[in-house]
Amino acid sequence: MALKTAVRVFSRSIPGRVTQAAAAALALGASEAPAFLALARHDSASALRELAMIPDSLCVDADCDAATLTQAQLLAAAGRQGEALRILPPRNALFGSLLMVPNELLRARLLEAQGERAAALDAYVWVTKVWRSPDPALRAFVAEARNGIRRLRGERGPAAKRLGADR
Repeated sequence: MALKTAVRVFSRSIPGRVTQAAAAALALGASEAPAFLALARHDSASALRELAMIPDSLCVDADCDAATLTQAQLLAAAGRQGEALRILPPRNALFGSLLMVPNELLRARLLEAQGERAAALDAYVWVTKVWRSPDPALRAFVAEARNGIRRLRGERGPAAKRLGADR
């Protein structure tokens, strides 16, 4: 609550000088803060509730990618894969975002868990193509995607051929 008050006071203190984008970023930060503070306290249930309360209207002028990815990760961890998939933005919606690849890797995991093997394979392959030569800190993501590809292509028979085992 103190952060929301601070944002209000800050916004009023310099009328006419705060752009719409800056105001939206401040409002989003104030809405996200309780969720990330809950995560810092290892309270994922509260974090999930707080993230779900962020109004979509804030995401029109501000970047909600981190909040959305975090919410999807928490939903997935709670066994709510379908909900997690539904809130992940489409692959192309995040073009240029730093979270584009982590979003797609999560999508691949969720699709695989739901038995949507062809779509999961496509997502894993996309991750490996985008991060073909990853920095050391990102290699684990690519290794996970490659393992997913091997796992999904590992089945032999008609299903494997449909999934692109011949690529």
